[in-house]
Amino acid sequence: MSEIIAYDTDFGKPLHTIDKAESHRLCMEAQARGEPAPHKHKHLGVMLFDGLEKIITSVRDFDASHNADMMDKTLGGHIPTGFDAAAALLKVSSREYKVPIAIVSKEELAYIVLNHPELVKRQAFITEVDYDDNYVSERAIGDDKTFNELCIQQVFVGVYDGPYKCEDDGTAIRVASLDKVRGYMSRKPGKVTGDFKTFMAAYDHEIASVVDLIARSNALEGKDTAEELVAEFDMDGIMTGTVARKQAHHAIRATARDGKPQEVKHSHIGGLLIGSDGQIYVQIRSENKAENPGMYDKIVGGHIPLGDSPTVAAYHEFLEEMRIPVALYSEVTWKNILKNCPDAINTQAICLHPVLKENFPSYRKRADGDSFTELCDQYITVGYYDGDFGFTDKEAAGIYQFPSREALKDEITEHPEKFTADLKFLVGEYWDQLVPLEDRIAK
Repeated sequence: MSEIIAYDTDFGKPLHTIDKAESHRLCMEAQARGEPAPHKHKHLGVMLFDGLEKIITSVRDFDASHNADMMDKTLGGHIPTGFDAAAALLKVSSREYKVPIAIVSKEELAYIVLNHPELVKRQAFITEVDYDDNYVSERAIGDDKTFNELCIQQVFVGVYDGPYKCEDDGTAIRVASLDKVRGYMSRKPGKVTGDFKTFMAAYDHEIASVVDLIARSNALEGKDTAEELVAEFDMDGIMTGTVARKQAHHAIRATARDGKPQEVKHSHIGGLLIGSDGQIYVQIRSENKAENPGMYDKIVGGHIPLGDSPTVAAYHEFLEEMRIPVALYSEVTWKNILKNCPDAINTQAICLHPVLKENFPSYRKRADGDSFTELCDQYITVGYYDGDFGFTDKEAAGIYQFPSREALKDEITEHPEKFTADLKFLVGEYWDQLVPLEDRIAK
């Protein structure tokens, strides 16, 4: 049984739950009698574009009950009972194409595509462009008949330039330029779903904006980029200037050597990852690192580049250091996803929005003996992940998996010199969260 919520057609008030097939039957019977729909449902729809400005469309299963063998939007479906849109999106994505996906703001989408285009090669980034509480979804039901389903439709557009694979037998993916798609729609309107036609017409501006972003990003490809900068703040958190990332610690080390208080600080991002059975993943830092070489550390971490939000910084740190796609959510949405779509953590890390810890004391042990404590604004994200790891920027020498938080704590107690001060502090700070997935969502 596929259960959904029936909503009042006038005000969108929840009425009751109902099997999806039964709901469609009641609505079709009402339409046949010339009566208004008895209720409506919540849907979501996604249109994705690749790095060549082409639209990624789906071709529906030729045995589908609705819109069989027709060209459709990239992703879509009902929002099941108990799911929010983010959980339903991950369920649809993991079920159909195994594409890691994250919902971001319009500003973050633009920033990622223009400043971190390498990220869209590893996961999809989408933004919501509409919430239509009286959307009419036209569905072909065979014998040249159609059924108009009244629904509450959330619409997303975004960018993805990575691999995908179809999991549903009979479903396919077709990628083509907008001009070619529009030509096909004109020649064979009966082979295109009503949703796709509506999306292409109603969201033309949003589609054009995404395509323009990709074109601008492609125009920048290959051009020399400036040295990476980080924002510099006074100890009250007021931005005072910028500094090259490679030189960010120079002034802090100098004041430490002189025995003076620290005068400037920077923002950092760090992550903790837990496996579904409660295993804790730690990074083994490269022996070639100037600071904390060869030590066990949090799974990812680094300075937040100038212009990046903490969430954008988390996306690129996870992907650049460990090849881990990640999605960041509020705690309510995060728990909804982990409860209703736990398999999502096989494809991507499901994490909480980064939380700020001001003036976090980060002790840095240097190979040259010039060790120091850096006070920084540390943003921390915590989440679950059961997927694969990789190494892209030579920051890490490997991954170590502790079977439980207790095993990690015992090793820290017995061999404290092996672990960074950051990791030791964070294990204590987040102890209650470092538990198996089943225990965490039960809280």
